[in-house]
Formats: sequence, C-alpha cells, structure tokens
Amino acid sequence: MKTYKINKIDESLPLDGEWSGKCWAQIPHLDIELIHPKSSFHHPETKAKLAYDKNSIRGIFKVEDQYIRSTTTKLQDGVCQDSCVEFFFKPKPDVGYFNFEFNCGGNMLCQYSIAPRNGQIIDIKDAQKVEIQHSLPPVIDPEITEPTIWLLEFKIPFSILEKYCGSLEITSGTQWTANLYKCGDKTSHPHWISYAPISKLDFHLPDCFVPIVFA
Repeated sequence: MKTYKINKIDESLPLDGEWSGKCWAQIPHLDIELIHPKSSFHHPETKAKLAYDKNSIRGIFKVEDQYIRSTTTKLQDGVCQDSCVEFFFKPKPDVGYFNFEFNCGGNMLCQYSIAPRNGQIIDIKDAQKVEIQHSLPPVIDPEITEPTIWLLEFKIPFSILEKYCGSLEITSGTQWTANLYKCGDKTSHPHWISYAPISKLDFHLPDCFVPIVFA
C-alpha cells in the first residue's frame, strides 16, 4: 500500500506557487498516474507535494497538460467540469472525509461528508480562509490546446477542518488517509486519474484512500 510522508515546514513560509521554491524545494512529490479506462487518450502528467505547519496542511500540484479549460468562477460551484486537481482526505477513522477540488483558474469546491455522496458544503466564510495560488488566469475559454504546464498551491487551516470533524492533534506519526486526483469532466478530452487505485469511476471512495503520515 502506498504511504506518503508529509514533512513539516516553517509556518512563516508564504505561498509562492513555485514547485521548487523555498516551501517546496526539499519536499518529495507523489505521482497521480493511475488512469481510469473511461478516460480519453489525453493523460496529463500530474505530480503533487504535501506539507504541514503548526496551523495548516499545504499542497501544490504540477500538471503537464493540454486541452485546458476554466469556466467555473463562483466559489463552491462544480469545478470538476474544468481542468481540475483534487485532494480528498479522512483525518480520523471515526469521522467523515473532506474533498477539496480546485480548477486550474484557482476556484474551489470543498465539502465534508459523513458518507460518500452525502456532502455538506463547507461554509463560504470558512472556504474563503483557504489560501490558493495558481499560475493560470481564472477563465480559460476557449480551451487552451497547446502543451502547457500549470501549478496550483493551497493552504488549508486546521481550524476549518476542526469545525466539522473535531479536534485534530497533529504530531509526528499522526496518520490520515487520502487520495489525490486529476480530472477534466467537460474538457474536450475528459480524463480521470488517481494517486491510489479506485474501484469504480467515482472519487468519493474513502475505502480506497491510502495512508498519509505526518513526519
């Protein structure tokens, strides 16, 4: 079973959207490379890094893409229809799971679900506390059709998560379970790609999450 180690970083490091910047230069990456058979022939090479500080969990995605679309601009709308990266995670065995979905233009949908497909939209005021850096403009329409590398970085305060799943005590060795995804449901070349295997074409599968461990 895959296990990714989440390294601790200094909370003073700002989001800079740089894959090899001060925040991320020494952080190992994971590959989002398991392609669902219903995908088109376009399989964007997607990598991600995760880290944490005393107040938040952070991540950055790097996507070598083509056929790139971004039309959803309202917070908490369906960004998975655009060129999208996603981080799903379950902080404790006895609670639900979170899904944080980001289109390439920096818009987000985030939910907390006790059971799959039974999601509670995270309050807009809480969602607005998530910091996001992105390398592409908010709207891309018509679609980009040339090879393009894009980046998206996020920072999610633990305090937001604790409103939904209770207190989180993050120490060395704390284990969550998670999966990460790349999709583009309504791009000209739809695709569904995951870090850990999924049993069907559905990302809301907490039983398919794998360990991520805080270093």
